Amino acid sequence: MTILWRDGLSVGNEIIDGDHKRLIAIINSAEEVINESGSRRELERILKDLDQYTKEHFAREEALQRAAGYPFHEAHLLEHAGLIDALQQIRSRVSGAKDCYEYERALSGLCELLENWLMNHVITHDLRMRPFVEKNRADAEPERELAGV
Repeated sequence: MTILWRDGLSVGNEIIDGDHKRLIAIINSAEEVINESGSRRELERILKDLDQYTKEHFAREEALQRAAGYPFHEAHLLEHAGLIDALQQIRSRVSGAKDCYEYERALSGLCELLENWLMNHVITHDLRMRPFVEKNRADAEPERELAGV
């Protein structure tokens, strides 16, 4: 199932929303490889990109949460750590599969993680920070005006 960006997924920050769009594109690429060629080499490359980009994104998102005074920041950190761990486990299962059966099981787990991870994480956890991001942005506007920015 191809994931499409929609405005309802916006957390109110262009950088984080851009990250989420990029993550959607990477996840869609992984799904395309799984459904079309099943190439382990290509999938491993995509998963490596996903792992690296996820860590970069999480660092930006966590910095935004601190700046916005997001009260669920600590719980969100734990959620991020769990997602990184799950992705690394799936990467290991994909690359370490010894036969077609093991590889298919790894792919099944990967599809479930990718489809549910981004959408559930963004909808359940990231969207909760939207009011704090918007308030932080609104509070910063008068400061910018005073500073002549």
